[in-house]
Amino acid sequence: MPLTKSLFAAIAFALPAFPAHAVSDAVTAACMNDYFAYCSAHAVGSEGLRQCMRANGAGLSLRCVYALIKSGDVSLVEVRAIQRRITADR
Repeated sequence: MPLTKSLFAAIAFALPAFPAHAVSDAVTAACMNDYFAYCSAHAVGSEGLRQCMRANGAGLSLRCVYALIKSGDVSLVEVRAIQRRITADR
């Protein structure tokens, strides 16, 4: 699995670990296209949106993934730990 696909998969698994909360302007801007492409039926900041983003994690833009990491929605440490598990499971 290429690095970017591993990163997207890691984000997809990590997102549900965080409680619903207000979405930052940076995440909103970075993930807007992903939101409209996959999850616009869900309210911003809702658990439904988190589940939808998780389900579509492999398709999230790199810009969105990095914004989620930078905002603290997903930590880079967690992403890397999940990447290692994904690689080990192959």
